[in-house]
Amino acid sequence: MRLKIVKFEDLKHRPNLKSMPWFKISSLIITDRKLFGLDPDQKWFWICLLCFAAQENSNEVEIDVPWAAHEAGVCEEKILQAIEHFKKNNMITIIKSDKSSVHTCNTRVTPVIHACNTRVAIEKSREEKIINKQQVLKFLPIDLKLAELLKSKIVETNPLARKIKKVNPEKWADHFRLLRKDGVNPDQISQVINWAFNGNYYYAPNIQSAKKFRAEWDRITGDFGKSKQSPNQRPVQTNEATALTVAEAEILARGEKTRKEIIAERK
Repeated sequence: MRLKIVKFEDLKHRPNLKSMPWFKISSLIITDRKLFGLDPDQKWFWICLLCFAAQENSNEVEIDVPWAAHEAGVCEEKILQAIEHFKKNNMITIIKSDKSSVHTCNTRVTPVIHACNTRVAIEKSREEKIINKQQVLKFLPIDLKLAELLKSKIVETNPLARKIKKVNPEKWADHFRLLRKDGVNPDQISQVINWAFNGNYYYAPNIQSAKKFRAEWDRITGDFGKSKQSPNQRPVQTNEATALTVAEAEILARGEKTRKEIIAERK
């Protein structure tokens, strides 16, 4: 639509310029009765409308409502309402109107969305994302702590595990949540992790993820219980024939040979 601003000449400081980088405005604008009834966004749009006209140094200005809404940071509904207010208070005259836009403003067939302010909408979107993430991630901080412990132990015993270094502990935390759901105490999980990676020739090279750790839980706790009954006994896999020495575990970790190849060489 095309608008004409009434008494725009009063704002000009140099009428001969093609574009006005600044214009005169009274300090009494904050108490101007013609602006009474407008909300802060709509009052700001009036200032923006004067700026649009000043850029052309003309009392007439072409307004595209979606573009004006984007530039001023005010929703289209409020802009249309403000234009009607300016018109009724003889602040502007409409030379050429967009009938569909004015019709929407006058009839107000559809309900106004209160989150039309861009900043409010962005903040609301951020809050929704945080809530959705919390709903997806059902684990507790203790689960994440256990996942970080397991990751650090794997990297400590196998420095060549590059893929493990890049793993996000959050992806592992849910496995510890499921262990807790089965009735396992977090302190027991922590003890078993420390035991499994403290000189154990079977579990240290074979457990490379939280999923594997959870799958081997019953077997690990069985060996862990035996080691507590016999403190001097070396913690090994129950099947002695498949247990690896430190040197063999290092070969397996480097990927030089498979477990079957290492066991076959013994024979």
